[in-house]
Amino acid sequence: MTIERLQAMEARVKELSAYPEQTLRRPYTPGKWSPRDIIGHLYYWDRYLLDSMLPAVQEGAVLPPFPHDDVFNQAALASLEGRSASWVMEQFLDTREEVRQAFTGIGEDVTFSVRGSDEAWNRQLLVTMFADHDEHHDTQLAAFLDRERRS
Repeated sequence: MTIERLQAMEARVKELSAYPEQTLRRPYTPGKWSPRDIIGHLYYWDRYLLDSMLPAVQEGAVLPPFPHDDVFNQAALASLEGRSASWVMEQFLDTREEVRQAFTGIGEDVTFSVRGSDEAWNRQLLVTMFADHDEHHDTQLAAFLDRERRS
């Protein structure tokens, strides 16, 4: 698993950019997030990585803890208020490129810890965690696109 796994979501977001605003604000399934919300959620997590975690990575460092998911996700959605889907997608794409560059600057052999976790962390483990998170949401976005193509 490599940093390139993080590029798959960039391709998906570029694919979604062809859809109109109102379509991107429609939940992918009733009661769930819209594509805009999903991408905004991923953007918010990428910002956390860039602002709070990746700058602290060095051998033996103790990184800040991962935020509480529910609270963090609510804040992510609130931060999208008044933002267009195209703005959210642009921000995501720009930030994701920064994330990939930041990961590239971390040596493969650097180990660190994350406050609140008993695991020994390295670049590969952190990339894998975020790429797996992307894949979870990519499944949702793929289902959305399949429905849109059929309608």
